Amino acid sequence: YAFANAPFGEDPGVCLRDSPSHKALQVSTDGILLVVDRDLYVLERIWCWMEVHWSMQRLKPMHVYSSAGRVGAAVAATSCRLADAVDAWDVRRTQASEDADRRQILNLLVGGELHERDGLDTNLDGNFVVLEGWRKQLSDVSVASGHRHQNRGQEYLHEAQLFSTHADKLTKRNIAVRSK
Repeated sequence: YAFANAPFGEDPGVCLRDSPSHKALQVSTDGILLVVDRDLYVLERIWCWMEVHWSMQRLKPMHVYSSAGRVGAAVAATSCRLADAVDAWDVRRTQASEDADRRQILNLLVGGELHERDGLDTNLDGNFVVLEGWRKQLSDVSVASGHRHQNRGQEYLHEAQLFSTHADKLTKRNIAVRSK
C-alpha cells in the first residue's frame, strides 16, 4: 500500500514524481490504504489528498479504514461525521509539516510540473535550495491580507493568488478526489 511510507528526511527529488509517496504508489499493486483517525486529521493533510489524487489518476483501488473497520464494508457503517468531512475535503484547506511541500503540491495541481518550483528557492541548476539536507525553502513569504489559512493564520500571498486564479480547476480536482 502506498500510504505506508515515512517521507521525513528523504531526498525530495527535483519534482514531486521523485517523492517517496509517488514512488510507493507506482510500485503498489494492491492500491492505497487510507486509515482515518478519530479526529479526521488525515483529511487535513495535503500529502494524503495528493496521494488520493495520484491513485485516482492511475486507477489504483483505494481502501479506507476507520476505528470501526473498513469504510463502506457491510460490517462497518460509514459515520456521518466521516462522510461529511469527505464531502467537504478541499485541498485549499489542507496543510503540510513543511510550507514548501504545500506550495509545491498546489503549484503542480494548478500549473503542472513546469510550475512546480514557482515560489520556491532553487539554485542555478534548478534544484531546490534545502536546509538540513531535505527541507525546501519558500522564496516568498509575503502574506495575503484578508486570506486566512485555517491552521496557520495568515495565508501566503502566493497560495492566495493560486486559489483566486485557479478556483475552477481546484474545485474540479476537489470534486474528483471526494468521489474516489
